[in-house]
Amino acid sequence: MKKLSATLIFAALLVSSDAQSQHDNEAVNACLQQQLASAPDSTTMQEVRSLCSLLDQDDTGATVVSERKKRQMSLFGDEFSILLHRDNYLLPLTHNTKNQAAALEFSEATELDDVEMKFQLSIKTTLLSHTPLFDGQVFAAYTNQSHWQAYNEEVSRPFRETNHQPELFVDFPARFALGNWQLNTFRFGLNHQSNGRAGEISRSWNRLYSEFEFASEQNEMSLRLWKQVSDEDNPDISRFMGNFQLNGWHKLGKHQLHWMARKSLQGGGKGALELGWSRRIGGREDLRLYLQIFDGYGESLIDYDRHVRRVGLGFKIGAN
Repeated sequence: MKKLSATLIFAALLVSSDAQSQHDNEAVNACLQQQLASAPDSTTMQEVRSLCSLLDQDDTGATVVSERKKRQMSLFGDEFSILLHRDNYLLPLTHNTKNQAAALEFSEATELDDVEMKFQLSIKTTLLSHTPLFDGQVFAAYTNQSHWQAYNEEVSRPFRETNHQPELFVDFPARFALGNWQLNTFRFGLNHQSNGRAGEISRSWNRLYSEFEFASEQNEMSLRLWKQVSDEDNPDISRFMGNFQLNGWHKLGKHQLHWMARKSLQGGGKGALELGWSRRIGGREDLRLYLQIFDGYGESLIDYDRHVRRVGLGFKIGAN
């Protein structure tokens, strides 16, 4: 929102602000009229207000978060539209020097290739866009991350590991400013993660989590905290996968930098660090060249207790 200085020029700025406020209100009203005229019958007033309220923000304070939410809101033709959730990417070339669990994972293999393909697909859908009990949106999401020995002809190019991660969560809108940073969203959810295996190589856990999303003009940050609620397959997983995770993004023209830090608060706990760089290709927001570097524990469930160092190059897909 517009910031005014309490000085002798307050009156002059107030006049300017009133004019801008009137312009903003006109834009919001025009948006409401347009959306009410063109929106499908299933669209609720809450969805229309949420979309048009995004116009009532200072353009100079536009963030990657707000831009993404505008794009997502434009897809709300009904409550079951498919939206992007986490990063979607394809890394045709990755190098991991720790692929040495062949005897455990593939009894017929003597060695796994250090070079493999990695990709992630992550989507969500709106289950409830508004409820009379609380001002929040209910989502269901699914994330699939796969590690594919695509170039390993000796063992018929197997999928070394695939992790499935369904979620159910509620997003609550938030408007709390701290300096140049603004809290945009508070999220509370239930997360299940499994590799779909059986026996000794079965890996799974369930978590209750809360997440806070912050943004400034060119930066984003999210803090996720979780509590493990089951430990049947791997009781020590929290010591390696951590209790919280920080994510950060910085937008710089066509470039975007990303970092992730995860840590366990238990004594002797492990963690992980991930760095990412992406650049728009041909001016498109939905296709980016992507470099990913990972160092630590928990890149995949089968490797949750192994220290992995991986470098991958490929493409980030979608407008996340």
